[in-house]
Amino acid sequence: MQLFALTVCGYLMARQKEVAIARLTSAETASTHLKAKLTTTRFFIEQILPETEGLYGAARSSARDLLALSAA
Repeated sequence: MQLFALTVCGYLMARQKEVAIARLTSAETASTHLKAKLTTTRFFIEQILPETEGLYGAARSSARDLLALSAA
């Protein structure tokens, strides 16, 4: 569930970043909100999104050890 949530959030953040960049480069005034969106997106990508690597590995690992437990 965490892997899925981070993946969806990463996708949504990437879309929001694209919109923010487009608005900042257009004739619209550069707002602090759009600049903050870029900063937030960069933080998410650099600090939070790397967690998916570990979660993916755990999701793909074998359940052999878990299944070896007895039903005591």
